[in-house]
Amino acid sequence: MKKRVGYFTVAVLSVAGCSAATPTATVTVTQTVTASPAPVSPPAAPSNPGTPVQVKDTGATATFFQYKQIRNEYNKDLGALEVEVCLGADPKDGKSMPSVSSQRWSLRDANNGMHDRPSGYTGNPVTPMYPDGGALNWGECARGWIIMPIIDGTPITEARYITSEGKVFSWKV
Repeated sequence: MKKRVGYFTVAVLSVAGCSAATPTATVTVTQTVTASPAPVSPPAAPSNPGTPVQVKDTGATATFFQYKQIRNEYNKDLGALEVEVCLGADPKDGKSMPSVSSQRWSLRDANNGMHDRPSGYTGNPVTPMYPDGGALNWGECARGWIIMPIIDGTPITEARYITSEGKVFSWKV
């Protein structure tokens, strides 16, 4: 029996010696990364009047035709732009409604001033008036005039259309 106790003692000492932890070093590296600004691509050159521009992947297009300075019945200066939007195919997303809005159109002058159609504007000394909403189906076009308060002599340089996603398209005036 003494012989077995001796082996047991040796075995316990051997196992205990193997399980002793060896210290390990931990290294932490800190790196500073400086973000560089994403390159800004220049805006596309303005299209020529009468050039349809695809504004949606459904095939929708917008076209600016002409700009003219006019006066209303109260002899107030106004700017009038003739535009058209053709709705593309139904995106079949269950959310989109076929519609157009004059609020998507604006004018830019030589001093970088932006001119929008005031909301709630009524009266139109030129016809047909561009619709806001209206009874349109997918694939149909709406063409008409949009009136904006612009002082005679303001050097208008561009007509602009902005999509619901915020992408801007422009035409030379």
